[in-house]
Amino acid sequence: MYAKLTPLEQVSALFAEYVSGDDFFSDRRFKKLSWTPDRYVWELKTDDVRIFGWAPKKDAFICCFGDAKDRIVIENSYGRYIAQTVYVRDHIELNEPKCLTGGSYKDVISNKN
Repeated sequence: MYAKLTPLEQVSALFAEYVSGDDFFSDRRFKKLSWTPDRYVWELKTDDVRIFGWAPKKDAFICCFGDAKDRIVIENSYGRYIAQTVYVRDHIELNEPKCLTGGSYKDVISNKN
């Protein structure tokens, strides 16, 4: 999808698509990360980059960390990024609840259609 773009351009395009209300239900650009117990961390994805964060309310996403897909896979660091994201969320001054606890796309993003 983003193969001809640099990683920075990929992230910029992804954010523009998210903000515009593009349909994220039918592809893999936005994914809830499975972890036990559930940490309600979501991932925005491009071909080369992974961005970790959470949804404080519907149609909002707080980005916390990002890294190269290849580095995350080689270092097996999904768990570390989930833990770091939860740590930041727990220590940032936000009104409660700090994140949505729904597990489906419909809980955190609207479909523009």
